[in-house]
Amino acid sequence: MKRILLIKPPYSRLKNVGQSPYFPLGLGYVGAVLEKAGFEVGIYHAENPRNLDECIVEDEEAIFHQRSTAQKRYFEAVSNDGHPVWKEVRQTLADFKPDIVGISVLTVETASALKISKLCKEYDSKI
Repeated sequence: MKRILLIKPPYSRLKNVGQSPYFPLGLGYVGAVLEKAGFEVGIYHAENPRNLDECIVEDEEAIFHQRSTAQKRYFEAVSNDGHPVWKEVRQTLADFKPDIVGISVLTVETASALKISKLCKEYDSKI
């Protein structure tokens, strides 16, 4: 049975701007159809931290300051191979061992989606 990992790339998390965790419903729908077709499916939402100790900023002044400088932090995080999110992506790939990876992308997530696709190819060039 083929194993398919569906990934939602991070955006706000890389900008270090807190966001309430949520389930990527679209990937859930796709995953349900794939499971019904006989595939083993995993969904990894990289926007939701596995480590609950990750800071979610709640102070309004801090939020304004963080959001005003956030895009720069996003691109710095994307280019930082040692960023904890990329370590988590690598670990997710190693844990799930997918045969196929699907990546859901919003325009603002393009850089992190490309990074994830690169990490997938590093994990297994046949993905």
